[in-house]
Order: sequence, then structure tokens, then C-alpha cells
Amino acid sequence: MDRIVSQRFLRGMILAVVLLVTLAMIFSLKSILAPLVAGFVIAYILDPLADALERKGLKRFPAVVLIFVVAGILTFGALLGGSVMLARAGISLAQKTMGEPRIEAVDESQAEEHLGYTDLKKETMSGLPTVWYFDRNGNDRLDIGWFVEAEYLLHENFPGVALGFQRWKDKVIKKYANSADENPDEALAIKVESTLDGSLGRVFDAWLLGSQADPDFKSDMDQGNDENPGPGAFSRLLELGNWLLLVPIYVFFFLLEIDPLLARWRLWIPSGSRPRIEKVASEIHGILSGFFRGRLLVCIIKGVLTGLALTLIGVPYGFLIGFAAGFLSLLPYVGVWLAMIPALGFCWFEYHEITLLLLTAGVFGAMEMLEGFVLVPRFLGEEAGLHPVTVIVTFMIFAQWFGLLGMLLSVPMAAVTKTLLREFVLPLIREQGISPEVA
Repeated sequence: MDRIVSQRFLRGMILAVVLLVTLAMIFSLKSILAPLVAGFVIAYILDPLADALERKGLKRFPAVVLIFVVAGILTFGALLGGSVMLARAGISLAQKTMGEPRIEAVDESQAEEHLGYTDLKKETMSGLPTVWYFDRNGNDRLDIGWFVEAEYLLHENFPGVALGFQRWKDKVIKKYANSADENPDEALAIKVESTLDGSLGRVFDAWLLGSQADPDFKSDMDQGNDENPGPGAFSRLLELGNWLLLVPIYVFFFLLEIDPLLARWRLWIPSGSRPRIEKVASEIHGILSGFFRGRLLVCIIKGVLTGLALTLIGVPYGFLIGFAAGFLSLLPYVGVWLAMIPALGFCWFEYHEITLLLLTAGVFGAMEMLEGFVLVPRFLGEEAGLHPVTVIVTFMIFAQWFGLLGMLLSVPMAAVTKTLLREFVLPLIREQGISPEVA
């Protein structure tokens, strides 16, 4: 008996070693496998729609083509409309953050020379020197911007912090001003713009690949300039192009062949182990389908409702923030804060009303309750049964290993791992006289 148990335990250990080696290979090839996994996930989500079209009498290939055409039109429309909306919001946000172009000058000609505008206006505000400014929004007053306003709030309420911030700002401006005659604020703005232009691809890469991102990112940011946007910009653009090209191809072929592929995999399972493995596969299918399909529907409903509610109470960029909040809920426990903090900041700097801040926080709280007590039970049923600490730790690990894709897949992958451990690993451990508690 001991010999049989030992052989089974040894077989389990060999299986564990093989699994670890496989995971190591996946980790080393994750930049190649990430588009493949993304394509499979999208095909998995769309598969019930293709099956429904087949039941209506449409063959598989025309059904997949129809799905692609409709999805392409919807995606293009969403990207076009969303890009226009984001561009307008971005321009407005930049103007509100930095304020209107202004300069301290002896006369209007000096101000026009530095600002590059004609028809300037002159104003003296409390706490500000007399300045010439360009009335960009036509409200006939100088808008100093949220950034400067925040500086004044620091000076009034936290002078020590304000002094340290001002020293840091002076140091940065001095570093990037090329000459004594150059406007230091303008030099800093040019430097920031060139750095963003050169490093946008790296930021995207860091989100996609996590720990695989370029370790010299910070160094390249310090060295970027107008003429050289950074040595990795082209490679990052090429990598983004690979995603845009490969993911649709993978989705198309997975969606076309997913049912025959799963049927062939079933034939490879040994007949003696088939009932148990099919039971586990069915449970995993329930977890994945509930997450990918149910969670997607929850995100859309929550995003639309949050966006409408924020718009009704007057939050700046309310619908954009609310819709983003719906999809940020894919990130467990942190997603709501990523949306709520900017919303509260915009409300304060735009209106300075405590009531609006409370209403905004109330909207987010109400939407969290709606998600937890109505949407999730209705569309997802019971959750994966993971402890909150397990969810947080898993989220951080997958984010470090696989970047944005790891964040999105952390919860279902943790649930799948728990199921596999419960069904295949824990029985082997118990046979050796150990009774571990499952978290």
C-alpha cells in the first residue's frame, strides 16, 4: 500500500515539475503568447454568438464573417467617436489645468513677443502680479488654471510642502532652460511634450508587458529630446502593430475552429480519467464563461449608469469617467479609486463645492452597491469564492508578470488554479497524512 501511495505521490510530483517547467516557458515567451491568449479570450467570449447564428441556420464560416463585420463596424465607430470625445476632453482638461497663456511684462509688445499672441488683455488678481494674458475661452477674465490654484492652496495651508515643491520646480526649470533669455516655463513645457512624444510607446509597452518592459525607460525619458524621441519608439510602434494585426487573425481562426479543437482535445484524454477531467473542465468553463461574459455585461451596464449619473449631477467629463469606471471594475478593489479620485479632483477645482463632492462619492458608492448586490448575482451568479487577500495578492503577481493582460486575467486564473489544486494536488497531499486548509 505504501508503495502504491508513494508511486502515486511520485507521479503527482512529476506532474508538478512538468507544470512548473511549462509555466516557466510560458513566462519566457509571454510577449509572443500574449496576443494568442488575448485572441483566444475574445473568441471564447464570442463563441456563444456564433453558436446561436448556427442554430438559426447559418453555417459557421458565414456566421464568423458576419460577427467580424458587425464587430468591426461597432469598434470603428466606438474608436472614432471615443477619440473625438477624448481629444476634446483632453484639450479642455489641458487648458483648465495649465490655465490661459500669460506672462509678467512691462508692456504689451514684450508679452506678445513671448506668448506669440496678439490682442492680449491685462489683469491684476489678488495674490498675483499684473500679467498680460490671452483670453482663450473668451470669458473676459484670467483663468490661472488648476495647477497654479493648487500651488496657492499649498502656500496658504501647507507652506513647508509648498516651499519644497517650489524648490523642485525651480530646479527642473533651471535644468531644462537652454539659456537665460529663454522663458523657463516654456522650456519646461517643450521638454515635457518631447518626453511624452518619445515615451508614449514605452508606457503602452509597460502596461502590456509588466516586468518585461524596457528597464531603461526612466533613463530614456531623461535623455529624450525633440530630435530623438527615444531609441525604442519604433520597436514599440512595431509591437503595437503586431497586436493590432495578430489578435484579429487569432480571433478569426479560434472562433472558426474552437468547437472542433475542443472536441479533438477530448479524444486525447485517457478514457479512465475522462469523467473526472470533464467534470473539472466543466467547472472551469463555468468560471471562465461567468467571468468573461457576465463580467463584460456588468461592466457595460455599470459604466453607462455611472456615466449618466455623473453627467446629471454635473461632474466634468462625467460620462467618460463613469464609463471608464465600469471597465476599471475589472481591476479588483483598485479600479473604483482610479475613477473616483480624478472625478473628485475635477469637481473640486471646477466648482469648489463640498455638496458636489459628496454627491460624486455617493454615486460611486451607490454603483458599487448596485454591482455587488444586483448586477453580480444576476449576471455572474456566485463568485469564484476567493478570499479578498488572495485576490489582491494574485492581482499584484499577475500585474507584475504580465502587465495589463495579467491584471484583467488575474481573478479567473486564480479561480482556475484553485480548482486544479483542489482536484489534483490536494488529494495527493492528503494521502501522505497532511490535511491542509483551502483558502
